[in-house]
Amino acid sequence: MTAKSPVYTSVLVYRSAKSEAVDTLAVSGITMLHGYASRAFALYYAVQAMIAAKGAWAGPRGAGKAAAFAVLGILGLAIAVFGSAVE
Repeated sequence: MTAKSPVYTSVLVYRSAKSEAVDTLAVSGITMLHGYASRAFALYYAVQAMIAAKGAWAGPRGAGKAAAFAVLGILGLAIAVFGSAVE
């Protein structure tokens, strides 16, 4: 049988007395931050796809490639606007 040190026991008591609302708030803040970052990446890639569509329009197979990039850009915009967090 091993005895726990007083410091370790006091940490356990502190953690058990801690409010669960604070833990939930911390997790919620991280989740919100992750959601904003995901939307920012979707918006960034949507802009990149639109730039690629504009550049592809001038190329030899312009219409097909430009349409494909435009669809990806619109999809990225839709994700940025309508995306919701999965919990």
